[in-house]
Amino acid sequence: MGGAMSDVYIAPFGIGDERLVPALVEAVYGRGYDSRFYEPSSVLEMVRSGLFLMMARTKDRAVGMSGFFHDDAPNQKLWRSARRMVLPEARGCGIASACEAWGQERLFSAGTADAVYANISASSASWGLLRQNGYVLTALEPAAGNREAQLFAFKIARQKKRTVWLPVEYGPEIAMITASLSPQWHCLPAFGACPPDARTVGEVRDEEAFLRISVKLAGADFEECLNRWERRKETVQVFLSLNVEWHNEAVACLRRRGYYFCGLAPLWNGEEQDALIMMKTPGMPCLDGADFKEDLGQYMLFMIRRDAARARMAQNN
Repeated sequence: MGGAMSDVYIAPFGIGDERLVPALVEAVYGRGYDSRFYEPSSVLEMVRSGLFLMMARTKDRAVGMSGFFHDDAPNQKLWRSARRMVLPEARGCGIASACEAWGQERLFSAGTADAVYANISASSASWGLLRQNGYVLTALEPAAGNREAQLFAFKIARQKKRTVWLPVEYGPEIAMITASLSPQWHCLPAFGACPPDARTVGEVRDEEAFLRISVKLAGADFEECLNRWERRKETVQVFLSLNVEWHNEAVACLRRRGYYFCGLAPLWNGEEQDALIMMKTPGMPCLDGADFKEDLGQYMLFMIRRDAARARMAQNN
């Protein structure tokens, strides 16, 4: 690092760094951050449980860090990037970007991660840093409860050629997003018929403001499952795998029930299971704060609002 931060070095978390983390967190966030980061013992426990931290240090203190961890994606080779922070006096020196870049390099070179992703507020200043480090905007989540509109952004490292069955309703939208990701996809239209004995395979996560459902397989009982799941929350988000040739039927079912397109989550449901994201909200999606300058961001806002208007008309008829 140059300038006033010339004595900073960046490396993965090492034993003893747990004593430096609380002071960094308090300097950046005061006492209002995740309580686990204020106790060295709990920091060490999080690291032992899978949190991967890249630390920016001087001789006797931490000046910044970035974290990578498994969140709610079923694919354990998909890591979420978060926990970015830099001391106020050290900002503007490229520390956050370097921690992000070197963290990615460690995960990718070790074969630990096939991709990394971020799920942050759509108005977050971190989007510029992520874009500089190779992330591609792939989805937008409308505001829900007290939670602002969020974006999903992905960076894919390890690519395997795989067949993707595209729902005909969203072929152009998916093509627009994947043009930037350049995935190794063999695309076919999803015109298959669901076998009568196929059963839905999914994972449900009850978030504070909405329900998040990862559907690896939508079987003949998919609508029955939706009836049961939707009783729990008004706002529901579905991650539907695109490696099943009859999932066009599941997309049609979701559209009839008022769900609309929100984007893609590459490799979300498994190493060869990219997911279509669809949401159902009580009203039109609130995307306040999502003010993107790039063409893809502008187009995605248009796509979501257009499809949400279609969904609202379908529910009213």
